[in-house]
Amino acid sequence: MPKKLLMKINTICKTFASIPFYILFLLCNQEISAQTSVVTQHNDLGRTGWNNTETILTTKNVNVGSFGKLYSRTVDDQLYAQLLVMKNVAIPDKGNKNIVFAATVNNSVYAFDADSEGITTPYWQVNLTTSGKRPVKNTDMTGACGGGYKDFSGNMGIVGTPVIDSLTNTLYVVARSVNNSGSGFVQYLHALDITTGAERANSPRLITATVIGSGEGSVGGIISFDPHKQNQRCGLLLLNGKVYISYASHCDWRPYHGWILGYDETSLLQTNVYNDTPDGYQGGIWMSGAAPAADSTGNLYVSIGNGTVGDSGNISNTRGRSESAVKLTPFGTGFTTASFFTPNNYPNLEGGDLDFGVAEMMLIPNTALVITACKDGKVFVMNRDSMGGYNAVANKVLQTIDLGTTAYLHSSFAYYKGSLKEYFYAWSENISLKAFPYSKTLNKLDTANIINSPIPGPVGESGAFLSVSSNGSVDSTAVLWTSFAANGNANQSVRPGILYAFDANDVTKVLWNSSQVPTDDPGNYAKFNCPTVANGKVYLATFSNQFVIYGLRGNVVLPLKLLSFNAGLNFAHKVDLKWVITSQMNTSYFIIERSTANNNFEAIDTATAINNGRFTTTYQRIDNYPVNGNDFYRLKIVDFDGHFTYSTFVMVRVNNAKAPLLYPNPGKTIINIMQRTDPVKSIIIYNMMGKALIRLSNKSADNIIKISTANLPKGTYLVEIATSTSVYRDNLLIQ
Repeated sequence: MPKKLLMKINTICKTFASIPFYILFLLCNQEISAQTSVVTQHNDLGRTGWNNTETILTTKNVNVGSFGKLYSRTVDDQLYAQLLVMKNVAIPDKGNKNIVFAATVNNSVYAFDADSEGITTPYWQVNLTTSGKRPVKNTDMTGACGGGYKDFSGNMGIVGTPVIDSLTNTLYVVARSVNNSGSGFVQYLHALDITTGAERANSPRLITATVIGSGEGSVGGIISFDPHKQNQRCGLLLLNGKVYISYASHCDWRPYHGWILGYDETSLLQTNVYNDTPDGYQGGIWMSGAAPAADSTGNLYVSIGNGTVGDSGNISNTRGRSESAVKLTPFGTGFTTASFFTPNNYPNLEGGDLDFGVAEMMLIPNTALVITACKDGKVFVMNRDSMGGYNAVANKVLQTIDLGTTAYLHSSFAYYKGSLKEYFYAWSENISLKAFPYSKTLNKLDTANIINSPIPGPVGESGAFLSVSSNGSVDSTAVLWTSFAANGNANQSVRPGILYAFDANDVTKVLWNSSQVPTDDPGNYAKFNCPTVANGKVYLATFSNQFVIYGLRGNVVLPLKLLSFNAGLNFAHKVDLKWVITSQMNTSYFIIERSTANNNFEAIDTATAINNGRFTTTYQRIDNYPVNGNDFYRLKIVDFDGHFTYSTFVMVRVNNAKAPLLYPNPGKTIINIMQRTDPVKSIIIYNMMGKALIRLSNKSADNIIKISTANLPKGTYLVEIATSTSVYRDNLLIQ
């Protein structure tokens, strides 16, 4: 920026001291504000998903009034690859620009402006389909899943997330092509100049490989890479001047093997070849789309799916290493297995399609820990230098956490280190979002203090994909972003998507979600695709031939100001709903909606709005027929012109237990609470301003709990009684 212009801006900033701080920040600090690049899958080599240099988005401004969809960009097909962002790219004749890169299953790569809503066309676009061929399609996988392959819904050209070398301005990506007749399958590694999209010298490179082995598909003691059956699903890894490409299969279509191929990033000559079952079968490496993790000393970490375990009758033989977490060290033209872990129930995993290999390998920063998971719902915490090997009696890992048999863990993890606590996040399908504190003292995850979100999440066999943004360890800036299917099973069908933002330090707090305002809808969910957060924006890939850019958009004019919305189970096992409104001028009515799962909300009641302007209005309704389990409520707030918005969710847990009995009511100096089938854990009495006046923890098994109210002035109070399964609230009158 020219010096005179910078001085002028600083003068303006000093003059308009009343301008809100966040506007001054954007204006006065544009010369020095930090810019972030996201050049690899899930942000870093540890695959933590944490952008710790986000200076714009915070827990205060990510809300329905300030944050939402800014615009979208059209592409030519679905986006399986995560969007990447590179700062200060020198675009010819355009100057330095922040660029967002998108790669589609039609083999197209786009370079769009990452900041400007007005620049709608890409700076460049290339299609990497081999001349005379077309992108590979799901219908080409004639033997996958017995025919009718549905893991993809059409083209499947570029699937794995590319990687960018920020020093050489080169993007590496794998594209797949086939003849129109359905024969002649090829896969190529491309190296593209990110300023123009042009191929670098020696690019593209045809992907081939062979290893010595007697396993399935071998011919004359040689196993050859099959570009038809080998699925390049993982993100690419760039490490120490080499590009690593990992391979699995299409729906266990045999014969296939797990491969990792290394290429010199300049010459694109093949440098390393790894096959995890050269004398056996299968062993795919896909990790729900994650790239291999890597440490500072050059080791790779991968999780491997079902197939041969061991070799020559030795289960611990590293030449056959399916159903395992593996640490690999590049050596010569291959790899050595530095450490591994195979669970002792691997035969059951193998027989029940509950294999390893479904989850990423995440390295916890500043520790020796690596975490992965299995489709049987187990999360494993391991020492990355001594993972545990194989032990038929007991698994020798540091920690095993059981999330339940329906937690198939087709999902990603995420990590955040705050001012006081560190968290590991997981949100598998069919369970709640969980934040596990990390205990430095125990060097384990603290399972006694897990924070569970009450929000219903993904179902079926497709979980949530997570990212975290923060300004270092400043807790007020830490946001957990999650993307998943809004309803239905996205495993083998295209489903609508939803994006959530949570307080990363307390995932019970929803900051925002894309269903609150209709125009924030992202379109169809892009499975196995993590949100990309950079420089005040969230870039979300979709299966709707577009990606969506979310960010701060100034204050959205809502029909009112919602001060509070609360729900509570009363002693009659009904749900009391109460909301408080101010600044109400043009509101027509409210619709109270309820959901029990999957964000499928149904209207259960309405309320006509009372437009009292700046005065406060309180509304109340009762759900007389709540559903057992977790009931979620929200308000649909409808304006006179038909525009509407949604409140955030509130949750009430309903069960069949008899509610505690509070008597007498009205009371005087003593009230009694009778414990019923659900023991009382705690009792809190609030005044009508919300201040807690009496707090009691109950460990007594006595049928009657007596509470002195002699010091309470006459008036109305709120009594909150927590049992082991529910929280009950009701008014108490003291006379």
